Amino acid sequence: MVKSFKLNSYAKINLTLEILGRRKDGFHEISSIFQTINLYDTIHFQHSSDFTVSTNIESLNNEDNLVYQAGILLKDYMNVKFGANILVDKNIPVSAGLGGGSSNAAVTLIGLSKLWGLNIKFDQLVDLASRIGSDVSFFLSGGTAQVSGKGEVVSKLPSIKEMKIILIFIDQYSKFSELNHSKTALAYSFLSKKNYTDGKYTNDLAIIIEGNVQPDYSNFFNAFSDVYLDVFCDIKNPFTSLNNMGIFKFCVAGSGPTLFIPICEDDDIDYLVKKINEIYGFKAIVTSFISE
Repeated sequence: MVKSFKLNSYAKINLTLEILGRRKDGFHEISSIFQTINLYDTIHFQHSSDFTVSTNIESLNNEDNLVYQAGILLKDYMNVKFGANILVDKNIPVSAGLGGGSSNAAVTLIGLSKLWGLNIKFDQLVDLASRIGSDVSFFLSGGTAQVSGKGEVVSKLPSIKEMKIILIFIDQYSKFSELNHSKTALAYSFLSKKNYTDGKYTNDLAIIIEGNVQPDYSNFFNAFSDVYLDVFCDIKNPFTSLNNMGIFKFCVAGSGPTLFIPICEDDDIDYLVKKINEIYGFKAIVTSFISE
């Protein structure tokens, strides 16, 4: 039995995020292309008689943490008699639209299965992941995928050739770092039928990816772009700030507030990052797509 190890827990962006409508269960039906990126938390696993979870962010050190929920769910499901000490070194901003919590939960299922030497099938992990949260199943494999349902139906796509992006974190909205679930619920509450689409953006992009063609900004879409300024109404308008710099090709990550800029070969990345970091409340970093 393995005694201790660590795993990376990667963030994701949505290359498309369409809302098809509201379901009978109260959730929204989505059609989306998910893509993991090279920004990650590190999760440390150590065998123990007790079960504990801690992070470097004090507000997350409670039983609402998805890592704790995933661990207890797996422990009960497999009737595991021993425990684990789990330390999550957070690097992905909380409630940023990058799926950090869902990624952590998925990696916890994978890590504890290894730590405890469990003979559990992938389909069982998918089932457990779907009980934790809508996006968790995707992170069991990551890479590029077409996602539907509430986010739990995942169909793998070919990996996209390495593509760099600039991530823009909106530091002014740090208050949501303690309101992980509330931010997403708030964002969805601003959607109406006029924001619903039929899945065409996602299906078209899936065809491009399957044809091994490099996508660009014109292929991306996010329904939350139209309600972003309503959801995050108490911060300086980042759209205007970027437009004033001459930047018009940027996308919303998940339900926000993080934004990302797809990078073309002729873009001066260092110049763009430097200029964006000069905007009050903005922090820009360069990252890239990664495969599973």
